[in-house]
Amino acid sequence: MSNNFLQNITPAELAALVNLKPFDEDVFVQSLYADINNAIKHIEKTADKYYSDDEDKITNLLVLFLKGVGYNASEQTKSNGSVDITVQDRDQSFTWLAEAKRGNSYNGVFEGMLQLVTRYISDEKHAGFFIYHQKLDSLSYFKNWFSYLSSGDFEKYKAISDRLDECRYHFKKSPIANAFTGDECYFDYNIVSKKGKEVKVRNFILSLHYNPADKSGRENKSLKVGQAKIYVNEVCDKWFREQEPPEDIDKFMNSLQLVFPELFE
Repeated sequence: MSNNFLQNITPAELAALVNLKPFDEDVFVQSLYADINNAIKHIEKTADKYYSDDEDKITNLLVLFLKGVGYNASEQTKSNGSVDITVQDRDQSFTWLAEAKRGNSYNGVFEGMLQLVTRYISDEKHAGFFIYHQKLDSLSYFKNWFSYLSSGDFEKYKAISDRLDECRYHFKKSPIANAFTGDECYFDYNIVSKKGKEVKVRNFILSLHYNPADKSGRENKSLKVGQAKIYVNEVCDKWFREQEPPEDIDKFMNSLQLVFPELFE
């Protein structure tokens, strides 16, 4: 730095230069996670608006929130496919990727994790995974998802039988970095990237169940349609992923008629 430059700089500018700090990925990630937790709390308080929405609408809401608090966040960016959520620092020297799935069958949710781990992640040290849970008891669901990953239950998923060695490479049994937190909305899970590096994937859950049992709720037609959508989506996911047909075919057909009345005209 030349003397001429120092002579022309103001005291305020010099102070700013002195206080410049190198980018700290861990600090950035912890700040990001704090803001995500805040976003989750806000979204859960308005679950009546999102209780039956698809993944894209809820993901869009999360991205808008992150943009609103100053992050360079985007949806469906390209990284060996379309990544649900991408967050970068101001200089774009750091990238955080995340995938999102609705909380139906664990095998179906695992498909989202497979996308994140075997397709999108490359050099990242941190990544994220969101579960949008639209039914009762999200805590039990999340604990079971924790067990599904850490105990190796994913190995029973028939669809990955010809990729089992690859899955075992990426997903180790009992690889939990941190157990459940006090607010029960996240846990960390360590995977191995394609390059052999450890990546800490933070799993988040959004509890979006909304089905009020008061008189207004019981008589709300749009609420009945929304709950029918959730039920049909869950049943079809289990039917497809786990070869489990509907236990109550009458309920399934009645729900289909509520969601798609034009098919029954």
